[in-house]
Amino acid sequence: MRLVGSLILIVASALGAAATAQDMEALRTTTVAIFCTKSDGSSVQGSGVLVSDDGHVLTAAHVVAGTTGTAREVPDIPNDVTCKGSIGVVDPNNAQPMIVQPHRFTVDAVLLKFVVPPVSGFQKACADNDTVIGRDIFAAAFRGTSNTSQVSFIGGAISTNQPDRYGVIETTAPTLRGMSGGPVFSRNGAGLVGIVGGAEFQEADGSASYYGVVSIDLVATATFSLEDSDRPCFPTRTELVSWQTGKEPVKLDMRVDEGYCSVQSVFGQFNEVEDRVEIIEAGDHYYLQGSAGDLGGTHGASAICFPFN
Repeated sequence: MRLVGSLILIVASALGAAATAQDMEALRTTTVAIFCTKSDGSSVQGSGVLVSDDGHVLTAAHVVAGTTGTAREVPDIPNDVTCKGSIGVVDPNNAQPMIVQPHRFTVDAVLLKFVVPPVSGFQKACADNDTVIGRDIFAAAFRGTSNTSQVSFIGGAISTNQPDRYGVIETTAPTLRGMSGGPVFSRNGAGLVGIVGGAEFQEADGSASYYGVVSIDLVATATFSLEDSDRPCFPTRTELVSWQTGKEPVKLDMRVDEGYCSVQSVFGQFNEVEDRVEIIEAGDHYYLQGSAGDLGGTHGASAICFPFN
């Protein structure tokens, strides 16, 4: 029997794997510039991220403590420190007061809370951080050396698969002074991988030994934990999914901005041009579907999806 039907495949551009402009705006408006001052007048600036609709802000403990950060130390928080923050921009004149929260983590992280909770949303945690070595990430924070007051986005990749005993994941993202405590996101912007912890440099030539990120998996206590993202941060290859004549379109488990899908195999009778199978984009997902002509018969296909990164 001749195969005279049609097979249609849609493959999207790999550029779609990155966070969209809408995602980036949401990330910007949940990134917080933090200003902390001790009773002796010494002050420090860092970054943080909103992590609840009650106004909780996660940042590095060394930002609040006013110490130099390598992420492999957990400094004590002084009792005489006061902090305030501005959202999405460095603006100390209009920064709002925040209170240090009693939650204590085993890693270089601390919670602050706005006295008056903002209405700019909050970020959730990546729930699929188990096997992410080599995957792309980016940090969103305020560089102390920047000539602007805007959020800086700096990309890199995860270098170590699991956090060390200090809760640190090593990355290639070249974070700078002032970015400590800022959020680190998966490339698609779906959730938090961690927060910027700091860096360590070689004495001989000043080159970086590592850029550290405090793993979000370890930022939890018995009384506080972040919400998990409802989207995969690091999409993986899907299982084979099938469609055949008489069925409704089958939704594939891959967003169009995070991967591509292809027909893996076809089966049955393709007797005329109207006998077809195809992968289409509908909304933010792919679907496997088909149609049949007047001659009848059964046909179908199986599809598989792959992430861009």
